[in-house]
Amino acid sequence: MNTSGSATMKESLKQSFKTFFRTPHKFLGNKAYLAVAAVYAGTYISANFTQTYLTHKERDPTGPKLVATTLTNSSMSVTKDSMFAVWFGATGAAKGGIMSVPIASW
Repeated sequence: MNTSGSATMKESLKQSFKTFFRTPHKFLGNKAYLAVAAVYAGTYISANFTQTYLTHKERDPTGPKLVATTLTNSSMSVTKDSMFAVWFGATGAAKGGIMSVPIASW
């Protein structure tokens, strides 16, 4: 069952593939897809800009590239996740419920 409880994983994947192949413009224009694609694109641009710039300046881009991509990916992922929470609804503690944390995550 997915998070919303409306479909199993298999049903959800089947529907997503149907949408992708029958109406790709709807799939690729979906706000959730665009948010994930933006995170990927931002990280890619950050990595390539940093590497190109520092290589041009004849400096080793390894460390700065790691820092730049980590900061970009982390901040964009947090933003994307907050957008998902608004779009698809928060559950548990956000609605006043108590959420348990599995002991294995400690």
